[in-house]
Formats: sequence, C-alpha cells, structure tokens
Amino acid sequence: VEAPAGAGPRAYGLRLGRPTLGAGLPGRSTLVVDPDRFASAGGLAVIRENAGLRVVSVTADRHGRMLGYSENPDLEIVIDTLDPADVAAVLSAVFE
Repeated sequence: VEAPAGAGPRAYGLRLGRPTLGAGLPGRSTLVVDPDRFASAGGLAVIRENAGLRVVSVTADRHGRMLGYSENPDLEIVIDTLDPADVAAVLSAVFE
C-alpha cells in the first residue's frame, strides 16, 4: 500500500483482521496511519490501548468532546482523555 501525498515519514500500513466498524470498513482492509497527525471528527483513528491497536470512527458530541466509536465490539471512547501519542489519524484505506 502506498502512502498518500503529505503522509509523514512515520506513516505505516495497518491490515485489519475483522470489520470493527461494520460494513463500512471491511475486515480485510488496509489502512494508512500517520502517528504524527491527530485524528479529527468525521475521520477514522487508530488508538493504542494495552498491547494492541483499535480502529474507531471519530465524531464530536454536542459539548465539543471528541469521541471514538467501534461496532465490534460496541465501544465509545472519549478521545480527549487519551494521551495524544496514543491517537493517530487514518489517512486512507484500501479495500480488498
């Protein structure tokens, strides 16, 4: 997978193993993740938790908090409470 123009030098490809966001992001997708960019509402993010990574859909609530959602498992994560080093923006996705 080729990183899009403007991707940082630490960008990497992340292959999904299951459809954590439902049908909108198939389980055999490959994401290009840039750890030097913070996620924004309307996009996707990769969050480091424990010894692994979790892909979430990012939105803002009516109070301006950034939230991350996952469908499988069904989770809601308040991104604002996380260490910024543990949140990376997804720049692109390749569906296979």
